[in-house]
Amino acid sequence: MRVFDCQMQWRMQPFTLSSKTRRRSETRFRCIGRLIVLCKEGIDRHEAIHAVASVLAEYMSDLVRSVPSRSDPSAPYYAALEKLTVKSWRQTYG
Repeated sequence: MRVFDCQMQWRMQPFTLSSKTRRRSETRFRCIGRLIVLCKEGIDRHEAIHAVASVLAEYMSDLVRSVPSRSDPSAPYYAALEKLTVKSWRQTYG
């Protein structure tokens, strides 16, 4: 009975997620998608994680230093993540 409850909860999850939880899920999927792209470009998973983490670290540093605004604070991170390639990562972060 418990397994069935878990399966039903998993199936219903998209309909019951709060906006905060949805945003975390979207971020997770964007990161995973970028990791897959980077691995297809020829680096291993370990290096791909470092590449994404370097973008995140730079974003967090900028976020701490900036003045809070009403716009989506994650937008610059998502934009940088979408532009991230193996070549750009190696040029920027060595």
